[in-house]
Amino acid sequence: MDKKREGEPASRSPVAKTHEFIFKVVIVGESGVGKTSLMLRYADNTFNPSGTYTTIGVDFKTRTQCVNVQGRDRTVKLDLWDTAGQERFVNIVDSYVRDAQGVVVVFSFDDFSSLSAAETWIQKVYAREKNASVILVGNKADLPNEARQITDMYLDSWLREHAHMDVQMIRVSAATGDNVDDLFEHLGVTLVGSADRAGPIENDKGVFKLRAPAPLEPDQVHVTKRGKCC
Repeated sequence: MDKKREGEPASRSPVAKTHEFIFKVVIVGESGVGKTSLMLRYADNTFNPSGTYTTIGVDFKTRTQCVNVQGRDRTVKLDLWDTAGQERFVNIVDSYVRDAQGVVVVFSFDDFSSLSAAETWIQKVYAREKNASVILVGNKADLPNEARQITDMYLDSWLREHAHMDVQMIRVSAATGDNVDDLFEHLGVTLVGSADRAGPIENDKGVFKLRAPAPLEPDQVHVTKRGKCC
C-alpha cells in the first residue's frame, strides 16, 4: 500500500454531486487575515505556508457537502466568494454581499486591528443584506500566545461587549484545518434550517434567497461528518 506523502492533504469521502440547495456565501474581512487560505482549506483541503495570497477583487470556489438537519440528510452546495480586504475594493465587496445567504467575517489572532474592523464589516453586511446568516471567525487560532496580538481573554471580553451584534463566533486555523469544516458545515445546517422554516425563493440564477430566516433551536441542529451520509 502506498504511504501518504508528507504534506499531502488528507483524502475526503466522495459526496454526491446532486444537491437540494445552492447557497451564496461571501467571505469578508481585512487584508491579510487569511480569507483565501480559509476558502482553499475548506474547498480543496490545501494550504500554502508562504501565505502569499492577495485577492484582487474576488475569487470563487464551490463545494458540495452533506449535513443533517432534524434527523434528515441534506445535500448542499456552497458557492464561496472570497473578497479583497483593501479599501479600494469596498464597492465590489458590497455588490457581492447583496443576496448572500451566508457571510463569514474573518479576523486574525495576530492582527489586533482586524478584530475592530470586523465590527465594521458586520455592520456593512447587515446594511446590505439584513437577512444574511453571519459568522465571526478568528483565524490563526493555532498560533502560540507569544505570537498573538489578540488573547483569548481579550476576545471573550470583546464578545461580551459586542453581544448586541448577535452573531456566532468560532476559532479556526486554515493552516492546520482545525474547525474549518465545522464552520462551513454549521453554516450549511443553519441555512438549510432557515430555508425549511421560512420557505426558499429560487431566483433566476438558481440561488435560494431566504425570507426572514428563523433560527433553529440547539436540539434541532446536528452536523454529520463527511462520509456518514449522502
